Amino acid sequence: MDFNNLVDNVDLILEELSKKILEIQTKKDFQIEYKDLEQKDPLTTADLYAHHFLEKELNKILPDAYILSEEEKDDLKRLKYDWIWIIDPIDGTRDFAQNKSSYAISIGLLYKNNPIFGAISMPAENYMVLGLNYSNEIYKPFLYIHYFNKPEKEYLYEVSI
Repeated sequence: MDFNNLVDNVDLILEELSKKILEIQTKKDFQIEYKDLEQKDPLTTADLYAHHFLEKELNKILPDAYILSEEEKDDLKRLKYDWIWIIDPIDGTRDFAQNKSSYAISIGLLYKNNPIFGAISMPAENYMVLGLNYSNEIYKPFLYIHYFNKPEKEYLYEVSI
């Protein structure tokens, strides 16, 4: 597994998706449904767009991984997979729908039930944080922030090799 490639690809995917989700929010180009009768758990067409986009793009990175998404019913067949993506396409849908900035796109990756990688993008705030929780002779754990308007990454935590 090339974790540098994985991180770089997720970074690109998240930046592209974040810009699209922010555009959808700004233009108010979405509809709202509710997952429950009490109308406390909103679901927007932007959630579904993000879900399908992530599903397609993450499958390109790890085709043999299972994707567990908040927008789909959990299936226990995921327990047969070594690699599992865990995604929340828009974490904070209510805030997204109310044109607030306090929502995120969340991605996690497990290997044999151990957290390996995580990324959280804040589209309306123009940044994301990505981290690798894996260590061997090639890779060391790190955490960095990527501002969308800057080409370089700002490392918050990094172990030297």
